[in-house]
Amino acid sequence: MYGALEKLIQNSVPAHFASLSPYTFFPHVTLTSEIPEKIDNPQAWLDALELPFADEVKVRFQYLDVEKPFFRKCNIAVEKDGVSELALECRSKGVENDRRKAAEWIEQQYRPHCSLL
Repeated sequence: MYGALEKLIQNSVPAHFASLSPYTFFPHVTLTSEIPEKIDNPQAWLDALELPFADEVKVRFQYLDVEKPFFRKCNIAVEKDGVSELALECRSKGVENDRRKAAEWIEQQYRPHCSLL
């Protein structure tokens, strides 16, 4: 799957929509947003995350979507259930510093996606 996404992101999509974005990136599912620009020790923050086992994370694609926000201009929507625990861990330690607030954000605002552009 990774190879197919990489080809879409680096070759197929930009060939049709080059004027929309000059950026390329590695395939990924967005887990949170609004991480502070300045984290004193980013590696320590990453090391402190209690990540679930890989077999507990299920990335299930839903549909191709086009949206207004730049970071979701062209994306594949991802089912929330498969990635919500991972997103909760990242959000609660990286943004909210409060597991309850992070859970509310996931419930009300989180829209996991795999950007293609």
